[in-house]
Amino acid sequence: LLLQMLAGLVLFLYVPIAIVNARRYRCTRTSWRGIRFSFRGRTWDFLKLYAGGWFFTVLSLGTYYPYFQTRRQAFFHSHTYFGNRRFHFTGHGSGLMVPFVVTLFLTHVVLSLCGLTIALQLTNAWLTLLLFPCLLGPVWIWLLAQKQKYFWDHTWFKAARFSSAVTWQKLFTLYLGHLAL
Repeated sequence: LLLQMLAGLVLFLYVPIAIVNARRYRCTRTSWRGIRFSFRGRTWDFLKLYAGGWFFTVLSLGTYYPYFQTRRQAFFHSHTYFGNRRFHFTGHGSGLMVPFVVTLFLTHVVLSLCGLTIALQLTNAWLTLLLFPCLLGPVWIWLLAQKQKYFWDHTWFKAARFSSAVTWQKLFTLYLGHLAL
């Protein structure tokens, strides 16, 4: 049990370190018109943000998750540079709270209906279990699209503001294509 807990801790610490180093690597390999990108965030700072974010997310039974995701995105955007100029992020976790709550509510409704269907034996259990990805997939993809749109709509560089035209339909089609492959 002790070794399993130690392995879990090592994995938990490895993930944020890998995320930061992957970002740093991608930025050092990217340039535009001869000007390089760079990522100057410290691994230790992100490790503290990551551990604290998951701690508060678990402690709040998931309601802190939009704030954690927004703080994480702010960390990455505010430590990314193009040449010697940095990107900025103005988002706040409350901007993602409505899509997050809607997604959780719809997930709860779908799980309750599927559980009720299984309990009342209205259909075969395996058929009901097949409905999970069909019903919950579009809902969670909608949340991913809302999240990406929010993150890019609140990112700017000098006087240029970014925007995103991603829709859940386009993202869903992309995921279906990947699933087919």
